[in-house]
Amino acid sequence: MSACRAIKTRCDGQNPCTNCYNNRRECCYRPSRRGGARKGNAFKVKKRAIAATNTPSPSLSLGPIETQGLPYALANLQDVRDLSVGDLTSDENSNPACELGSLTIRAYGCEADLINAYYVFIHPYFPVLPPPAVAQYEDRPFAISLRTVQANQAFLPYWPTSPFALALFAILVLFPLPEDPHSMSETAASARQSYAELYAHAAMSSIENWADLPEPATHLTSTAGDPTRWSSLHPDLPWKLEPILALVLLGMYELCQRGNFSKMRARANQALTTAVDLSLHTADPDEPGCSDAQSRAWWMTMFLSYHSSILNNSSPIILIDDPRISTPYPVFRGCLEPWPLLAKAQDTLLQTCNLAKELEKEDRRSSQSPNLIDRIRELNSRISSIAAESDRYRCVTNRQGAECFAPRNLWAIASAIINRAFLGHPLFLGEHCGLTSINRIDSLNSSHPLSPSGITKINSTFPFTEQESAAICLKSSLAVSRVFRRLTPPNLYYTDAPSDNEALPGSSTSRFCPRSLPYIACCQMQSFYALTLLLRRVRTSLSSGDLQACYHLLSQPEPGSEVQDAERLVEELRHGLESLSASMRADVAFEGVAGMVREIEGVCFATLS
Repeated sequence: MSACRAIKTRCDGQNPCTNCYNNRRECCYRPSRRGGARKGNAFKVKKRAIAATNTPSPSLSLGPIETQGLPYALANLQDVRDLSVGDLTSDENSNPACELGSLTIRAYGCEADLINAYYVFIHPYFPVLPPPAVAQYEDRPFAISLRTVQANQAFLPYWPTSPFALALFAILVLFPLPEDPHSMSETAASARQSYAELYAHAAMSSIENWADLPEPATHLTSTAGDPTRWSSLHPDLPWKLEPILALVLLGMYELCQRGNFSKMRARANQALTTAVDLSLHTADPDEPGCSDAQSRAWWMTMFLSYHSSILNNSSPIILIDDPRISTPYPVFRGCLEPWPLLAKAQDTLLQTCNLAKELEKEDRRSSQSPNLIDRIRELNSRISSIAAESDRYRCVTNRQGAECFAPRNLWAIASAIINRAFLGHPLFLGEHCGLTSINRIDSLNSSHPLSPSGITKINSTFPFTEQESAAICLKSSLAVSRVFRRLTPPNLYYTDAPSDNEALPGSSTSRFCPRSLPYIACCQMQSFYALTLLLRRVRTSLSSGDLQACYHLLSQPEPGSEVQDAERLVEELRHGLESLSASMRADVAFEGVAGMVREIEGVCFATLS
């Protein structure tokens, strides 16, 4: 706030204020000499939210949104706008002041410690490498003290040369150190971001130089005259796969840290093109040279390609059912293999997005597509079938370690993805996940307003009633909240040594350690908003005594017990909201998630206080 006063800029009164946050400055408050501190917008919105909690909420309309042209079962645009109470912080000490002399970042001193950190933080959620070749041990980072937020390679104890190692560092440096009391300050976040960008740029340069090195073979299979070259990072990783995996990790970096979907797609397409050039997609499962590393490299690249297509609302350059693909799915040898389910879930979600685009075009057509209703019903049936399949996973093994956590987490992520397909087109207060803020929808669509006949046409096209759609959203959003409540967090102190295996996975994680790689944070946020609107609706029904408005949301209600059923649903909705909010707050170290977290904190204050 004192910085705002120095440059004669209006301060919004938050902590940190928007100006300091956007310019990555330390936000320090200095009392005004002209009548005391200004209360700013934060005070006004808090007061408005508290007043709102003491009065019944207005009834939520289930009508379609006229400015969008898609049938939304939960609310209209104003209902979502009413959830906003500003960018609030849940704890005034959540961003403590940090002197430059106390800055620390994460670093590693050798390849062995770096790869071990990969199996702690990355592999359980995004397994691009084969299983660990050596026993896992507890995380061993170096705490590098800094006196400036500007990245400097000279301060680092170890600088890798391979593109994969550099890309891995670009993500790992974003994880705060467990004992750093200032890890969530703006200065510390700026320092981590600065070093992440240094690593990411170095990784891209290394990939370009890698392409200029002599190529040992077109295919990865070993021959007597031209043996496969192996990476120094893992004995089962062919050397030529490193730039592909580096591009995949850099795509994740662009998504989770920078929220740059276009660059994420560029990295994914470059990785996929390189993989095709190496014929990774045509491996024969019975061929001796078809390694697990090759299968994982291909299918994780395909996963990122599909994920970027979904987020960018575009078509992938290679479809998952392309007949030219013969490479088998990776095998984890667990209770159930997650890859078939994960592939079907992604492909179905992409089809859902494509169908949603067709629904948006219905108003501009003179006649309705003859088979559109049948396609919607067929797609809904497929989503239901895959969702039921995802619910059948019940792993009872007590095995631990990154390779055991990975299939469980991938199965859970597949469940979240397929339930995301039920939720339809998302609405956010801010501009997240490549979507336009609802606060700009009216102005963007004012030149092409939806006609009453267009609304009628879309309603007749959609084969489900508003109540049916609301019940589906309830079930799916609660399923997503359970996924993130049960997701195994990184265990910094896990080791394969028998004497140390008594600790449960995730029982020794740091307070500020992210819970996962947040590459499906958009799914979390959409489920959060769906649960919020449903909670407001049920509360309104309870306060007005009109339970018929939420009767379709109750599970097998009986005459005389409707109030208890509704109150039980309120608790379930609150629990789901708290799970999603806690999960996203845990990943706030990633800048791509931080803006989402600031938005949902304001919604939480208005909804749960």
